[in-house]
Amino acid sequence: AYYNSAKMGVWLNADLPQGKLEAKVDMTQSDNPRIDADVNVQNLQINKFYEFPEWKNPELSLHLKGNVTGLELKDIKADMVVENFKFSRDSVSFQPGTINFQAGFSDSFQNYIHLQSSLLNASIEGEYNFMTFSDEFSNTMNSYLPGIFPQTRIRQNQNNFSFVVSVHNTEEFSQVFNLPVNITDPLVVKGNINTIDNDLKVSAQAPNIAYGEYLIKNTLINISNTDSLINLTGDTKFIMDPYDISLDLQSVIKSDSIQAVLNAKRDSTDLNMNINLDATAHFDMDNAGGLISYLKFKPTF
Repeated sequence: AYYNSAKMGVWLNADLPQGKLEAKVDMTQSDNPRIDADVNVQNLQINKFYEFPEWKNPELSLHLKGNVTGLELKDIKADMVVENFKFSRDSVSFQPGTINFQAGFSDSFQNYIHLQSSLLNASIEGEYNFMTFSDEFSNTMNSYLPGIFPQTRIRQNQNNFSFVVSVHNTEEFSQVFNLPVNITDPLVVKGNINTIDNDLKVSAQAPNIAYGEYLIKNTLINISNTDSLINLTGDTKFIMDPYDISLDLQSVIKSDSIQAVLNAKRDSTDLNMNINLDATAHFDMDNAGGLISYLKFKPTF
């Protein structure tokens, strides 16, 4: 390790029974510090640090290299690459290839965060401050569900950004981590969140999701708001071999209530059905500040 008025840093080279670790990290001494890192992990035995009884011989390898400038996430500039990532256990392994992470400012002076990999791509662009986001989002939702989301005091709303997240084939990932869900075609979630002008728009599209023996196809979800309510709609097809059922959801969120109509439909000679389920949920607070909810269901055949 070393330290001077301009920079400090540390080097590490450890070849241990638990795995091999090589690292070099430098940081400048300034109001806007820059951190440069080069970290190489080889065959790190995870169960030496935390035991997972259901996993046999879990190991992690990766090579991380890059730099980050700044202290606050909304102001940072970053360019980092993870290569040779491999997580293995038993006789299976997860290797997503190269993972890229960038953050900074575009030519139009908009902040951005980009993450790219074979498993997941994610992008955020616009004005964002994640330190205040939860309070700002709570204030936005307070207009519709004040019994759940309290009003908070903040100086100024600072979040107005768009985002896109796409999840690709998760077969290898789900197998390694024993997940019951497998996404076989890209799942895409995108939207705009503007707490300054109280504007929310989110949509999700998932062509194929396998859950155990069941298949969920052609899922579409849309969320949007006005000054007085939030609309949430969705439709999908649920396949339980040899049957398939189409589901449609229409719901409105306002004044501490959620009103929803779920339609389940199948038009076939072996099973013909058309069922509506009307549901209303109302939320309130008791004198002690606890949440009280009321649910009402009305099926229609």
